[in-house]
Amino acid sequence: AVVSTQSTGKAQQDAKHRLLHEQTLMEHARLRYQEESKLKEKIPVVEPVKETAPAVDENRRPDNKIMMARLIDERDTLLRTGVYTKEDAVIVELNSKIKSIQCST
Repeated sequence: AVVSTQSTGKAQQDAKHRLLHEQTLMEHARLRYQEESKLKEKIPVVEPVKETAPAVDENRRPDNKIMMARLIDERDTLLRTGVYTKEDAVIVELNSKIKSIQCST
């Protein structure tokens, strides 16, 4: 009877640990979803600004190396938070912009 009680206690402890782990994963997923929702809400606000921005003189365009360094830093910072993965839309977009700059140089 003592062995049975110990194994039941171990099973309950394992179940609690799994539940806690699943709750943590769900919380991370919820936070990532909220961040992505916030970004999607902001996109329509940014788009009209791009359309109405005056043309940039070629001589005043930011240096591609500086722009690429900024994009890489932004991407790496987001990944380090643990909220984003390489598959998230914002990371994919940053990688696309980085690749575009690399191809243009």
